[in-house]
Amino acid sequence: MNLSLSLKFRVILLIPILLQSCHSEYLNVSIDFDHQFAWKNDSSGFGFLAISSLYKRPEGIAVFPDGGRVKYEYFSAVLYNYDISENKLDRVVDFKDLLLLYKEAQLLNTQLAFTDSLLYYKLSKPYDIEISTILKRAQTNKDSLKVFAFVDKASKAYACNINTTEITEVDSATFNSAMRQKKDDKNLHRLALEYLNKLSYADWGIILQDIDPQSEETYMKYIVYMEGNTQTRNAIFEQIIPGFTKKEIGRMLKEMETYKAGVDNKSKASLKYKDKLNAENYDKYYESASKRLLEFL
Repeated sequence: MNLSLSLKFRVILLIPILLQSCHSEYLNVSIDFDHQFAWKNDSSGFGFLAISSLYKRPEGIAVFPDGGRVKYEYFSAVLYNYDISENKLDRVVDFKDLLLLYKEAQLLNTQLAFTDSLLYYKLSKPYDIEISTILKRAQTNKDSLKVFAFVDKASKAYACNINTTEITEVDSATFNSAMRQKKDDKNLHRLALEYLNKLSYADWGIILQDIDPQSEETYMKYIVYMEGNTQTRNAIFEQIIPGFTKKEIGRMLKEMETYKAGVDNKSKASLKYKDKLNAENYDKYYESASKRLLEFL
């Protein structure tokens, strides 16, 4: 094998390694609802679908040529039942076996209805292009048959008994009848959001140190340098900061103050809009984050 050919093979082998490593060390947390809440007849609870995920954004070479793909550390698409009297969120149906068929937006378009203790649901039809892509990846007839089985499963309507968690297939007439009885009330929709906004990240099954444990130093950087997204930092305040010592929190406050001064000085000396915006954003963040840290002293 000549030198140039050998070099080509080395590059081909190196590219996947580079792509795997070119993601931020910082996590982003996302919890999305379908907003199609299905309330029980007596308004004692409601069902809904939610997608929870933790992911890292691409950096460097992983961003090209199409903007790059995020690296998921955790992804969950679940049908939930929220019981108001017990203030409890229950996982009713986990769609992990069907995730390969769907984009996130499709899952958040699931039809839902509640009748007594039965939570009815029907997923949207998978895109043909997604099915074709998955079938092309199938290596055996057995793999292809599994894909067709998933497609068949996704095309049907079901009812889940929230008391027994038993799931049964239902015909279209039964499902449509349940959908016609569904309540469509803006006040109930707003009430559902109020209940869900009070839940902790642990209630959603998001435990940072279980999913992707990181060092104390890294968790501090999230807060000090405004890394990750807002939900990630909220989860850190909820799950990680309570375990820090007062000395560690005091150190974080000092580092934030120093960082803020640096960002502000850079903004004053710069004509770039980005520098101005960064300073403005961090100043707002500093005000709220420092107050939250002071509560632990």
